[in-house]
Amino acid sequence: MGRALRGLKGWAACLVLMLVLAGCGQGTVPSTEPEAPKKLSVYTSLYPYQFFAEQIGGGRVEVHNLVPPGAEPHEFEPTPKDVVKLDEADVFVYNGAGFERWIDQVLKAIDTSDMVIVKATEHVNLLSSPGEDGHSGKPHGAAGERPNVDGAGAHGNKAKAEPGHTDERGNGPYDPHVWLDPVRAKDIARAIRDAFVRVDPEGKATYDENYRKLAEELDRLHAEYEAAVKQAPRKEIIVSHSAFGYLADRYGLKQIAISGLSPSDEPSQKELQEILALAKAHHAKYILFETLVSNKVAEVVRGEIGAEALTLNPLEGLSKEDVAKGKDYFTVMRENLAVLKKALGVEA
Repeated sequence: MGRALRGLKGWAACLVLMLVLAGCGQGTVPSTEPEAPKKLSVYTSLYPYQFFAEQIGGGRVEVHNLVPPGAEPHEFEPTPKDVVKLDEADVFVYNGAGFERWIDQVLKAIDTSDMVIVKATEHVNLLSSPGEDGHSGKPHGAAGERPNVDGAGAHGNKAKAEPGHTDERGNGPYDPHVWLDPVRAKDIARAIRDAFVRVDPEGKATYDENYRKLAEELDRLHAEYEAAVKQAPRKEIIVSHSAFGYLADRYGLKQIAISGLSPSDEPSQKELQEILALAKAHHAKYILFETLVSNKVAEVVRGEIGAEALTLNPLEGLSKEDVAKGKDYFTVMRENLAVLKKALGVEA
């Protein structure tokens, strides 16, 4: 009797254990709902490329810009933490043409074997660095050339390191500020679209449609600039930093720059006198200062010729205030257009 009772208790315990296990099993049955696709991890080195990537990628990408809002991109250096994060990127978009002085070292430090790298300046005609008057030289590269995407491993060839053609201030033979020309910007955006399709073929329809919308808006922006400059009685602009060569080249303007390609560059005393003489000869009423940096030399010139100070944004990055106000590439470019109209004498 005792043995039988113990046997019944044993069976009861087993039955309870089986029911518990069955209940647990029911709780771990996989959901039949499809999992959301993993977003592409995209890193950029400049705000305009962050914006283009976000517009093209939509909800299929997660974009991180290495340079934080308010930082000066010319002087930015990625931290070890930045490099570790970048190592996990599916797509990396950087400018090239000597703008990122740190790029060689970083590309050597990360694993690019399964990463698509877009070097923006490989997809557009480049201008020579500005001369002493800030005027850019002749274009380099084939117009309308089909964009190429540098990559590695399954997505392309081994990533190319940036040629060491810059001096200690980051200046080289080419003007790097390509994103300020809406036409060249469209070519760069197309290269970003191609990179996304390469990594995520299933998202091609989304990327194509989003790129089409972005390209149409860039075309509208280009048309607005063209129409405004055609009305301008003057074609010269005096700027504190020669960041506007591509804008000038596209629309037939001439930039007279007080400093060189880097905001930290300062002209010699002789060059400063030449700039003053040139500004007076052109009866300049305005000097166009940029955001994010302070240029004391430009202030001196402004005081000497009695010109009014205006702000022309090189769009190398947004300030924290810009971000808080919800500004983006297009709002800033149209603010720049309004400033140019005033500086060029276009009637409102």
